Amino acid sequence: MRNFSQVGMPRRRPRREARRAQRPVIHPTRLTIRWTVDQSVDINLCNLGRVVAIDVAVSTTAGELIGQFRAPCLTFAMTISALSPGDYVADAVLIDAEGRARTTVIAIHPFAIVERSELVIDIDFPADSFLDSFDRETIRLVSDSGPPTAPLPAANEPASRGEGPDPYHSSSEFELPPTR
Repeated sequence: MRNFSQVGMPRRRPRREARRAQRPVIHPTRLTIRWTVDQSVDINLCNLGRVVAIDVAVSTTAGELIGQFRAPCLTFAMTISALSPGDYVADAVLIDAEGRARTTVIAIHPFAIVERSELVIDIDFPADSFLDSFDRETIRLVSDSGPPTAPLPAANEPASRGEGPDPYHSSSEFELPPTR
């Protein structure tokens, strides 16, 4: 019996599987920051305090700035999904239409982002955090005499109770362009 490779049949080369560089798969993680103004989610308090948006700066615990994120004040929540698993800190401030601070900075204590999870952090901008004394007094008066507002749901509760749009989650994410 003759070997076919000797007869002129092309030799079969051993099949090589293409080996691609395997990158680790990072599953989506989310950080949701929910805020209140003087313990309320009343959009009138954003207007009375002349607040247009919240500005959140997220850094690693080593101090490396990861990004600045903005969301409209009246949404009372923002979701950031641009974070890899790790340890972070953040600062939040309410700002006006020109980007000027309307409140003191609220420091968000160190937190850990874990793969395949959502972390919910609640913060409050009390009336005393407003830089302008007129705004402080106006917000204090309105929040003391205004109608009761729904408290933020617990982190493990669904935010929406089926009563219209969900005031605690923004469907959009906002990231600021790099500063000059």
